Amino acid sequence: MSNVADRLHNDRLVELLGIEILDENEQFPSCQLKVCKKHLNGVDYTQGGAIFTLADYAFAIASNTDQRLSLGISTTMNFFKATKEGDILYTKTRELSRTKKLSIYEVEIYCEDALIATFTGTAYKVADC
Repeated sequence: MSNVADRLHNDRLVELLGIEILDENEQFPSCQLKVCKKHLNGVDYTQGGAIFTLADYAFAIASNTDQRLSLGISTTMNFFKATKEGDILYTKTRELSRTKKLSIYEVEIYCEDALIATFTGTAYKVADC
């Protein structure tokens, strides 16, 4: 992982939510979140913002693996299935496109083997590190 990606380990919101990286040796590591009471919305399902943050963190790591600082400039999120307390969510990330200045990634979010959401993010390369 690059120095930028290493610095992403200091993300305070990710730490507060309890998001973890499962395998740091992969180019696109999988992240996970065990849904706790603090992640629930008013009707006791996982808050969409918690799921978005899980996907956004996976996107941030993936887009910063090439020694260049990248910042997200556009994202979309689609939710397919609700989750609840005790569920363990995890991500699978893949690169869709990379040019000199832009890269696009898709992050799939799963609970067990069920796809619960997808996230697509575009990152802009702002600097070499």
